[in-house]
Amino acid sequence: MDQSSPSESLSIQIVSDLHVEFYRFGIPDDIIIPSAPVLALLGDIGLACTHSLRTFLLQQSSRFQHVIFLAGNHEFYNLPGQTKSVSEQIEWMRNVCAERDNLHFLEQETINLNGVHICGATLWSDIPDEFNELVERSLN
Repeated sequence: MDQSSPSESLSIQIVSDLHVEFYRFGIPDDIIIPSAPVLALLGDIGLACTHSLRTFLLQQSSRFQHVIFLAGNHEFYNLPGQTKSVSEQIEWMRNVCAERDNLHFLEQETINLNGVHICGATLWSDIPDEFNELVERSLN
């Protein structure tokens, strides 16, 4: 493991819960106004396997030095008629991010930017069977 100290500071702009799938007439250009060289998109950005998420991620990669993308729970919702597994959706997000060198999808992975190690993963709850009914009643 590299124990070196960061060579310079790392400024990160953090954004979450954009839900770009709801912008029926296109995603506004000013939805994110860059204020740092690195953009961290931290969950619920848009539905996996959709044109809107792919377009948005690639667009942001042209506006920032680096874009870090972590999936939230909503990325894994299926559209009506869609039956993609979580593994298929992760593969799709990984493939989209692989289209650009500065677009990083973190799912149980790390990257190093300017000597700073950044880890990312979607964190799922492990609910004991005896609490399933209680949790289901509490969800909207």
